[in-house]
Amino acid sequence: MTRVLFVDHAMHRATESSGFFTSLLETRFEVSRLYVSPNGRHAFDWQFVAGFDIVVLWQMDYLAPLFLARGHRTVVVPMYDGSAGLPQVHWACAAGAGFVNFSRALHERVRLLGLDSLLVKYFPEAVAEAELPNFDGLRAFLWQRRPEDGITADLVGRLLGSQMDSLHVHNVPDDPAMTARFPPPSSIGDAPVTVSEWFADRAGYYRVLRDCNVFVCPRMAEGIGMAMVEAMARGMLVVANDLPSHNEYVCNWVNGVLFDTAQVGEANFGAASAIARMGWRTVRDGRARWLASADRILAFVARTARYRAAEPKILAELEHDLVPAYLAGGEIYERFLLKLLPALATRHIADETDIATKADPTVRSRTAATERQHFPVVIVPERTAEAASVAIAFANGAARPLLGNGWSVDETFGVWIEGVRAELSFAASVGFPVASLMLRVLALAPGEDVHQTGLGVTVNGVAASRAVSVNGGGPRELRCEIALPMPLTSSTWHIEFCCDRTLNATGDARRLSIAVIALSVDFRPAVTAVAQPVTISAIAAPVGNFPPALQSPHVKLAARPAARISNTAPAAPWRSDLVGPRQAAATALDRVVRKAGSRSKLPLAPAAKSRAQEREKV
Repeated sequence: MTRVLFVDHAMHRATESSGFFTSLLETRFEVSRLYVSPNGRHAFDWQFVAGFDIVVLWQMDYLAPLFLARGHRTVVVPMYDGSAGLPQVHWACAAGAGFVNFSRALHERVRLLGLDSLLVKYFPEAVAEAELPNFDGLRAFLWQRRPEDGITADLVGRLLGSQMDSLHVHNVPDDPAMTARFPPPSSIGDAPVTVSEWFADRAGYYRVLRDCNVFVCPRMAEGIGMAMVEAMARGMLVVANDLPSHNEYVCNWVNGVLFDTAQVGEANFGAASAIARMGWRTVRDGRARWLASADRILAFVARTARYRAAEPKILAELEHDLVPAYLAGGEIYERFLLKLLPALATRHIADETDIATKADPTVRSRTAATERQHFPVVIVPERTAEAASVAIAFANGAARPLLGNGWSVDETFGVWIEGVRAELSFAASVGFPVASLMLRVLALAPGEDVHQTGLGVTVNGVAASRAVSVNGGGPRELRCEIALPMPLTSSTWHIEFCCDRTLNATGDARRLSIAVIALSVDFRPAVTAVAQPVTISAIAAPVGNFPPALQSPHVKLAARPAARISNTAPAAPWRSDLVGPRQAAATALDRVVRKAGSRSKLPLAPAAKSRAQEREKV
């Protein structure tokens, strides 16, 4: 059996927050754990390490050059909260490793450097519906873990205001000195405040959590956000700062609430119960997707290649200076890696290139099938001097090659989202760094009445600041303008729709939320970036704003039998010459081709914060 050495942060020995991943690895590999502290030098027993076939670095991505330089097959699992601010050379020096990313923002950054990255998303087991908390009042819970960042009991009071009935503060900061600097108050307004410190066991933590129904995420950003997704799984209303991975799970005011610590005021939490239930459904439905991704993850780890060891001089420099340079952070770390970059980024694969097949003959076929399934279709955008745009028609299956999970069968006018969540992806190289996007979605809700379906939109992990509503009875255009956290030169664009309810249309057994008729995406360079990070609105009578091929008349959902039509996509739906009379819907995708999108490297990011300040992040 393949032997895996799992190198983890010493703090996780107590929290066991990586246990779900090691349990997954143990289903196929023999796993041994090695806990290291990022506070000083690491004296590895290389003879011991040599007895393993693969090394997995969990949150310890700065050690990747050291293991790769010794010729070890290396898989890196970085975390956004600890690594998002690191310079590009940090990733370039890990060339040859396989990256398993739990954050889309980090995945895109690594992938655009040409590195091998697998994007996954973890969901725990959700509680039974009968165990969901009641919302007869708002009872908040805060682990005051990083009060120096502004996430304190005072912030919770400003967010919930007079709507809060009680607050429990688990007052155990990562830095013990913060305990005295940020003492919790005895009350906030009329709401009493209770305080705890370390619990005797995990059961004590869950007992306190069970009495609350609002969970305020304790940090500005997370790697995965285990406490957050566990709270969603328990049916609590999650309130979090608007950064990954929070905003990669939470669609604002749909399945949770996002805030900006610089602009906090009392919000209306009248829909808290419905939003919390959507969060619970997100985890309940996501659990199946996480379990289904297990084979992909294991195959990815198993096929990690071995590269030739570096020269002894490079090895000596890495062993002596890598960790001190990392702890010094900023320019010192960047300069050290830039000096070694030519040797570290041009590794040559070892002679035993077929390692994955030797270990498991089925890995190659499984991996190839996975790559075909997730390979983005390339769309060539229309370009002007100031922008580029992509127009996608959904009628008659024209968009089927782009669609991921959550979509129903093809209709003559578009495609329904079956359930509450759906996603699509495509690759588009627009020729300039993209700073913002304008999305225009032509959508329809089921039925003819005036009911409203809330819709949230997320692009590459950046979520809209609030949801909009789609009424039944006719199509509406939804406009969403989003500023990206950093300009992207060329990227795969991943769009997620999240709805807050489903309905059964007359004569149809499916649970439908909205139908998407057309989608138009305008890419804008930095000079035309919007002032506000995200805006979204909905208007009626939309068809005049779409390209002619995407204009649609008023659509009315006719009654249809419960039996579904075939879900088989039509042959080559991106070729209008092969689909006969469907030109009006298909011409928008005439230029879709099956080829890889270009990958261009981004400029070096600003120097990271001092790792001496960040090294305690878990």
